[in-house]
Amino acid sequence: MRSLQKFGQWEGLKQTISAARDEQYLNLPTYDFTKATYTSSHIEFVAREIKDREFKPLQKPLKTEEKLLRKFNPKKEIPFLLIGGRFMQIGSGFPPKIFIGHTFRQTETELKKAESEIRKTIDEEANIISALLCLSGLPPELCKEAGTAELIAQANTRLT
Repeated sequence: MRSLQKFGQWEGLKQTISAARDEQYLNLPTYDFTKATYTSSHIEFVAREIKDREFKPLQKPLKTEEKLLRKFNPKKEIPFLLIGGRFMQIGSGFPPKIFIGHTFRQTETELKKAESEIRKTIDEEANIISALLCLSGLPPELCKEAGTAELIAQANTRLT
């Protein structure tokens, strides 16, 4: 979410908390993408909230999305991120335990503090996702932010 904010705008994104049972980390602050829309002239973002925090069905993937899931994520683990058909991530890019004991408001406060572990962790993950988006074809002028540009340079040396 934080990475995509750099390249477009969100509407209808709601704050929520994760499941209260049957998961390793319970009641963590997160976002509900069910009615969210993302607008960008450079990125197409598709979110599907398969189940709510009570594990009740919400949205069903389209047939084309099911095909991608079968290919890249046959166990249908969440969260799942596919960038440009080239890079994927299954699961969170950081340990969710950093949110234990935090409300959404407390997390937002932590994101404003430069030295906060939560901010550093979220910014690091946002830079990684931004770099992968850039490597997948975003215009170079959108990819000059310091943390992102450094990761792009590192990736380019490893991918060539």
